Amino acid sequence: MCDDLSGESYASCVRLLADRNKDMRVCESLSGDERVACEDPIRFSLAVEDGNLKACEAIESEHYRGSCLNRIRAQAALEGACRQFGVDERDCKETAVADQALEEGSIERCDELSENGRLECRLRVRESDRDHDRLTYDEEVALETDPRNPDTDGDRLGDGDEGTVNTDPRNPDTDGDGLGVEEGATAQ
Repeated sequence: MCDDLSGESYASCVRLLADRNKDMRVCESLSGDERVACEDPIRFSLAVEDGNLKACEAIESEHYRGSCLNRIRAQAALEGACRQFGVDERDCKETAVADQALEEGSIERCDELSENGRLECRLRVRESDRDHDRLTYDEEVALETDPRNPDTDGDRLGDGDEGTVNTDPRNPDTDGDGLGVEEGATAQ
């Protein structure tokens, strides 16, 4: 099927076939980095499907290997099945705490983790938008809005939307006309 192609087109075709069939043998016609790029996504998929940490460790790409390990640890923590998955109890606990911190939007919760876990957890929380107002945790802190409340000032206009209409997400009546943002907008 790929034999009529050459160069990157050939390698791309082989990767697609191998991935579609989850068959690393298809990758054998490639070499070096191209072969790794063909095999690692398949190793990743199979390891995650089987919950196999040892299979994750055979993945050459740091990105896929790290994602694989994290995914299985998270699944083990979620199911309370660390031993069954072969996940170290400390790793399982750290994953559960990090997931809670992300769910709660709580940087402080990250302080319960080891140094490496703490740094990664803080980054994940800071990049998250727990209240779904289109502002990240860091943006909420900078604006002094509540990262757990999509409408800090209670004017029925989300914190992220207030920036697009040039109103203050901490003040329900930015222009001081005695009408809230929503009432002022409809009265005009």
